Amino acid sequence: MKMVIWHFSIQTGYRIAPGKDGKYIRPFLDTDLWAKLEATYPDSNFANIWNSLFVMGDVFRTTARHVAQEYGFDYPDRDDHKVTEHLRHVRKLPKDAVHIYTPDSPLFERLKIEE
Repeated sequence: MKMVIWHFSIQTGYRIAPGKDGKYIRPFLDTDLWAKLEATYPDSNFANIWNSLFVMGDVFRTTARHVAQEYGFDYPDRDDHKVTEHLRHVRKLPKDAVHIYTPDSPLFERLKIEE
């Protein structure tokens, strides 16, 4: 939510207070972004919870790229991709999985944290 508020603040030129936890931002966000933000609040359905996690990643990615561009930072696309790929992998794990990755997993080497 913090990134969405920063995005909102940039869009409004810091002239409008977002309110506590962004309670005043709705009229100022485009309808697509607001719909995605609403979709991050799922019901108790397991599949919907996972879907909302990926939607939140999309909301964060969209708003963070805007904020990064505004302040002259590079958005870490490579890290974003790795995190998203990891979450997709975890989502597909069987319920009885003991390990997230095994050495023979195709993602095992690609997702190693570089030192």
